[in-house]
Amino acid sequence: MTGIEAGAPRRRGRVMGRQGGPAGPTAGRVAADAATYRCGFVTLFGRSNVGKSTLLNRLVGEKVAIVTDVPQTTRNRVQGIRTFSDTQAIYMDTPGIHRARYALNRRMVASAIGALDGMDLLLLLIDGAGGLGPGDRYVMQIAAKRSEPVFLVINKTDLMPKPALLPLIAQVSQAGSFTEIVPVSAATGENVDRLESLIRRTLPVRKPLFPPGESTDAPERFLIAEL
Repeated sequence: MTGIEAGAPRRRGRVMGRQGGPAGPTAGRVAADAATYRCGFVTLFGRSNVGKSTLLNRLVGEKVAIVTDVPQTTRNRVQGIRTFSDTQAIYMDTPGIHRARYALNRRMVASAIGALDGMDLLLLLIDGAGGLGPGDRYVMQIAAKRSEPVFLVINKTDLMPKPALLPLIAQVSQAGSFTEIVPVSAATGENVDRLESLIRRTLPVRKPLFPPGESTDAPERFLIAEL
């Protein structure tokens, strides 16, 4: 495990800062003007081992999803919540999407695809260090059928040569039509601030759905099982 996932889980309900430290003075407080408040559901999806759970933990600021190199470990829709003074983002982690051969895998893939329904924003992750493969193109075909805005997130940029990034961005631009293409490193936090800013800007105007201070709707028993 790397980055924020390596430490012990923090107490549920505490709003943490972006790098795992205490939140800023306005975090967790809802703006008085509800007419401009933004709130929405964001699903992270992609093939296995692209860093979805790592990015979820980074965006939420707490460890709410299991992180491991073993494929298909995420078997539940993990929900994390991040509240700001003017925005609340509700994140959903999903199992890796792949061409399933067995019944359990088919159910996991169906769960991941089903988690896209009713979302306000979709984050499609690919492994930048691994390049654009057949599995990524398969997931892009699924994304192309969606009406929701889709951000293409190129993860693991810390593991790839910097000169290779621009050609990869050009390649994914030709492979599909995305609202935004954002390179990040979920492990180090590089450029996650920009991704978070774009997410907050894209969410619809809506009153917050969870009280300030909540970081997940999962029970503590589930979080312990994840750890």
